[in-house]
Amino acid sequence: MVLLSERANTILKKYVNSKRNETLEKTASKRPITTDAKKAVFLSNRGQRIANRTIQHFISQLSKETGVKHTTPHMLRHSFASHLVMNNTNIRVVQKLLGHASLDTTQIYANISDDFLKKEFDNSLPLR
Repeated sequence: MVLLSERANTILKKYVNSKRNETLEKTASKRPITTDAKKAVFLSNRGQRIANRTIQHFISQLSKETGVKHTTPHMLRHSFASHLVMNNTNIRVVQKLLGHASLDTTQIYANISDDFLKKEFDNSLPLR
């Protein structure tokens, strides 16, 4: 399951109904479309499911272009979870969103949240 904002959902639907379908049509004229490609949301120029390495490369390129230090998909996942916890999202909800079987695996984000809370507490003291 992937949760999307209304805006992201609208953009994704536009992509699926135009660019993705256009890629499938171009591919179909050259070779049969695989079942895997039919199920995939994001396709390569050749009409195949994009590989994990493609996503890693894309994120790396975007981070270079924006001047952000080296970024990986795992770092984005970690940031996502950390921000949820820092904004008081229930740790069980974070566990479910990340697909962790055990709450122990998700607890690392609670520790990050404790550090954040200490920092926020120190910054909000009237007499520093």
